[in-house]
Amino acid sequence: MRAEGATYQAIADTFAVTRQRVIQKIAELREGGTRRTLKYNATDRARDLKRDYSKRKRQERKALVIAHYSDGTSACIKCGEDRTACLSIDHINGGGHAHLRQIGKAGSSFYEWLIKNDLPEGYQTLCMNCQWIKNAEQ
Repeated sequence: MRAEGATYQAIADTFAVTRQRVIQKIAELREGGTRRTLKYNATDRARDLKRDYSKRKRQERKALVIAHYSDGTSACIKCGEDRTACLSIDHINGGGHAHLRQIGKAGSSFYEWLIKNDLPEGYQTLCMNCQWIKNAEQ
């Protein structure tokens, strides 16, 4: 709060308060800042760790499933796109929307479902462009 070389009196004159009020306010901010830091360390840090762990596990599940259904290449089986963010799992014989509704899974929970069911046959890795093309051709 205090600029380099500025005195408490200079700060007090700038904000039209007493020097003692400036010192008191700085002390309050320091004390409050310490409490906020301790609170962050106790609760927010735990939340951040849990979020990071969950994100890492989702990425690992997706990588495992994508690699399995692309025969180990981790790329679209039609065009070769290899950016994980672009890849997804496609139902080879169609009916994916109805199937996902039936099992009540979508997104990362679908990858978890595939792993729990021993990576069943009938799926392939496609990029979203190839999925749209496939859907348009049907």
